[in-house]
Amino acid sequence: MLMCGIFLALEQLAAQPDPNSDTSTASLKVVAVNGVQLHYQETGTGPPVVLIHGALDDYREWSPQIRPFSEHYRVVAYSRRYNYPNDNPETADHSAIVEARDLASLLDALKLDRVHLVGDSYGALTALFFSTQHPDRVRSLTLAEPPILKWLPQIPGGQVELDRFMTTMWKPAGTRSGRSNPRRRCGSRSIISAEKAHTRIFRRKRAASS
Repeated sequence: MLMCGIFLALEQLAAQPDPNSDTSTASLKVVAVNGVQLHYQETGTGPPVVLIHGALDDYREWSPQIRPFSEHYRVVAYSRRYNYPNDNPETADHSAIVEARDLASLLDALKLDRVHLVGDSYGALTALFFSTQHPDRVRSLTLAEPPILKWLPQIPGGQVELDRFMTTMWKPAGTRSGRSNPRRRCGSRSIISAEKAHTRIFRRKRAASS
C-alpha cells in the first residue's frame, strides 16, 4: 500500500540523487527498447531476479539488496525510462502499462524467459501490469506499496481496509501537508505527474552543471 503522506512530501521536493555521487556507473549497461534507452546493472548467477524501483528513485534504490541477492540469483536492477541516468524524451502516453512493455522488451533483450519480479511503489504497479499481461513469465511476484487503492473495494473486505487506511494514514497526512483532500492527490496519475516534475528538475540541474 502506498503511503501517500510520504509520497506527497517527495512530490513537493522532487529530489533526484546527485549524479556526481554515483560510484557504480562504471558497471552499468544500456539497452535500447521501445524507442528509449534503459540503463541497468546485472550481477550474480542463478534464477533471474528483476528489481523495479519506485517513482522518484532509480536502479540505486536496490544497492543494499543487490550483493546478498547476487550470491544466489542473477540480479538485474534497471532504471525505468524517465529515471537517472536515462535521458529519454518524454511522451504523452506514459503510464505503468508503457513501463510494463519496457520491462517485457528488457527481458527479451537479456534473453530472460521467466523471472522473479520485485517492485516498489510505482515499480510495483509496473510489475503488476506486466504480470497480468505475461503470467507465464513470472516465477514469483513481490510488491511493496503498490498504488492500487482504487482496486481495494473490489476485493472482499477491501472497503473496510480502505476506510481504515484513509482514516489513520491519508487524512492525517493530508492535514500535515496542508491538503484538504489527499485522496485526490494520490494514485497513479499523481505519481506520473511527480515523476515528470522530478525528471524536469533533474535535467535542469544536469544542464547547469555541464
